[in-house]
Amino acid sequence: MFWDGTRWVDPRATEHARVERRRSADWIATGIIGVMVLAMVTPFHDASAGRGPSSTLDPNATSLIYEESNAQLQFSGAWYGVTDTAYSGGAAMASDAAKATVTLRFTGTGVAWTGSAGPNQGRARVYLNGKLVKNVDTQATTFSPTRVLYSVSFKSEQTKTLIIEIAGTRGRPTVVVDTIVVRKPDPTPNPPADVTPTAAPTADPATPAPQPTLDPTAPPPPPPTQPPATPAPTSSTGVNVPSSIDATGGSDASVALAAFIASVPNGKTINFKAGGVYRLDAGLRILDRSGLTFEGNGATLRATATTGRPRTSPFLVENSSSITIRDFTLKGNNPDAGTSASLHLDRQDQGGVIVYSGSDILIEQTTISGTWGDCVYLGNNGMSGSPWTDGVVYRDSVCKLNGRMGVALVAARHVTVARVSFDKIAMFPFDIEPDTSAGGATYVTIRDNTVATYGLSPLFTEHFFAASGAAGSTVHNITVTGNRVTDPKGLRVTVGTAVRQNIFITNNVGTATLAGPFMHFMNVDGVTVTGNQEVVSAGQLAEFIGCTGVTYSGNVTN
Repeated sequence: MFWDGTRWVDPRATEHARVERRRSADWIATGIIGVMVLAMVTPFHDASAGRGPSSTLDPNATSLIYEESNAQLQFSGAWYGVTDTAYSGGAAMASDAAKATVTLRFTGTGVAWTGSAGPNQGRARVYLNGKLVKNVDTQATTFSPTRVLYSVSFKSEQTKTLIIEIAGTRGRPTVVVDTIVVRKPDPTPNPPADVTPTAAPTADPATPAPQPTLDPTAPPPPPPTQPPATPAPTSSTGVNVPSSIDATGGSDASVALAAFIASVPNGKTINFKAGGVYRLDAGLRILDRSGLTFEGNGATLRATATTGRPRTSPFLVENSSSITIRDFTLKGNNPDAGTSASLHLDRQDQGGVIVYSGSDILIEQTTISGTWGDCVYLGNNGMSGSPWTDGVVYRDSVCKLNGRMGVALVAARHVTVARVSFDKIAMFPFDIEPDTSAGGATYVTIRDNTVATYGLSPLFTEHFFAASGAAGSTVHNITVTGNRVTDPKGLRVTVGTAVRQNIFITNNVGTATLAGPFMHFMNVDGVTVTGNQEVVSAGQLAEFIGCTGVTYSGNVTN
């Protein structure tokens, strides 16, 4: 790919590559992809970049390629997979549906979209931070599977949200997204090492010793108070939790862990003891932090509180960005989890992971169980004017035996829940329920998850997916696709209360036999229900009341 006359990335990386860089000296303003297979793939370890996108090794420029299968790409609406050996990884995503979107929140010095062009290809609109910046027509006289369809550069590194919206061109609606590529700043070269051994020099104020380059956005670590009995050892991949902190579960570790985490600078990885058990009489509050990765290594955080308040959650992330929580078992203390008595209305505010006004949050390879409330809660702290949580990926995990929802979205945008296994959920696996008119959920993708049992509590009518909440709240561009439900309650869906826009329920599979309708949509502007499978013993699968722009077809009900 050529960007501003500089070839800076070639997306022909292997499908399983994580993040890499590449270099070229060519300066050709062609704006197309060079089709070639990389001979060398090397991981690039970065706190925010190393989360799934692939790119190519370049000592002069870092470029991150987000394949169509990457969970950080949030597809909304009707999309389907296409294959071609010329596509990056051999596959891409395509859509013929007007207003279908793909969204990526990124930080970089530029971004590009690659996909197909050809005689039957359609138009799309490109938005940056909600502003229309380009109408792209992907029609061409001959078919080309790999072409740069849009690119832009910035003078400095910026955080933006890219949205590609399908226009639905009459007679040629198809638009293909192969990759979205983010350009990162050129890395600062390391100073040459001094190979001449010398004695320790006397300080010379006229020629100060060179200092390491610091991140100007990262706050300095707080001054140490009382050092731990055993200093925290460091490793090449981060900082290890001190061995002086009890990892047997025999005593409370919350105070010592909180003090230790506060002493670790932003941008670091915190490694927990492999297989360790940390008893938490209070939760871990991650407040005003950035760039931290919590590497569990299979450790268990066991919350012992019986009050069910947010501060008792194993992780409470507030006003923080670029936070990763990986490879933990997070346990609550709900003795009734997994039973019809699992919902305790006076204790339901504890979660496995609660995020208030966070951004760029990744939760993966983590099992959450036994909580008084939700496995994952995304919102704000409820104070007037506090920002929504923005940019969360929850994937490849387990949520089970809890006291309320699987995932609750109260004030959140740009959220993906993918490949999570849900079982013995007290209420709904997925719930969008803003508390006030200032809340809501936008650009949410729930895909490829499995649900075994849900709705254990008899206190409410239970649904596989619900989007209700306060009047005046904002809920739009919600996609629920490719999920499988084996609970006898099946694919029960309710969307309504306030006006909602662009709701897509597609290609989900339920194994139950139900009397219809069991999908209910009220006051939705733009609703698509296609490709779902569930046996309907009577009536039809879905009903639409006060809805506009309804697409209802291709559902298998026998």
